[in-house]
Amino acid sequence: METAETLEKELSLLTNPLYREELLAKGMARGMIWRDGVLPPQSPHFSENLSVNLLDHGFRILDAALRFREMKGESAELFERSLRIAGESIEAAARRDDPADSGRGFLLICAAAAFHIAHYSARSYCLLQGDIGTLNLSTPERLLTHLMRLAGAAT
Repeated sequence: METAETLEKELSLLTNPLYREELLAKGMARGMIWRDGVLPPQSPHFSENLSVNLLDHGFRILDAALRFREMKGESAELFERSLRIAGESIEAAARRDDPADSGRGFLLICAAAAFHIAHYSARSYCLLQGDIGTLNLSTPERLLTHLMRLAGAAT
């Protein structure tokens, strides 16, 4: 049976910087040099599955953090840290990926929402700046984007 304590242990494990051989650090490092889903020549080798692993990791943390908050009923430091790391994982997989990827907009909104809920409105706002018309968003996704932009601009 899942309890707040088991979720707390799971989140502590998932948010450890060493988790899965420093998966998040690898994703963030790739993000520094990755442009439009392409690595420059002579760049370090990154796993072909890095984006998939980052998304799996990010959404797993996001899910556990939201369940934890629901059970715990309070905004604990672990909850906010977990959301930040979930946002970073999803961002690392999507932010500098191929702009033509039809799912990229959804992923950016998920990362922005995780940052926004964790009280990182500026990070959320930065993910959603520019012309959102290029992101292949549904009407509800556009609405969320506008709401997060308004909240980010107000901070």
